[in-house]
Amino acid sequence: MAMAGARFAESLLKAAQGEKGVIEPSFVESPLYKDQGVEFFATPIELGPSGVEKIHPVGKITEHEQTLLDACLKDLKGNIVKGQKFANDSPAAAASEPTPKP
Repeated sequence: MAMAGARFAESLLKAAQGEKGVIEPSFVESPLYKDQGVEFFATPIELGPSGVEKIHPVGKITEHEQTLLDACLKDLKGNIVKGQKFANDSPAAAASEPTPKP
């Protein structure tokens, strides 16, 4: 994991300095499966000075792979909902909310 983090950080620095064609696989907010309620997905992304410049599609897959992807999307949707709920209900999230005025 440390190597993956270091590689990603290096790619971010290259892209921030204007290098073109910096592509890394990453789990990001993605339009690819939003129509199925999956807001985030991992695919290759192209990085640029402003962050994510392009989200690449999954690409051509077999019928068997499509079946696996469909099962994955169902589970992923549930995990994303659980993760968002956890993040929103955490003490850190509560601490960042404005204090109501009396």
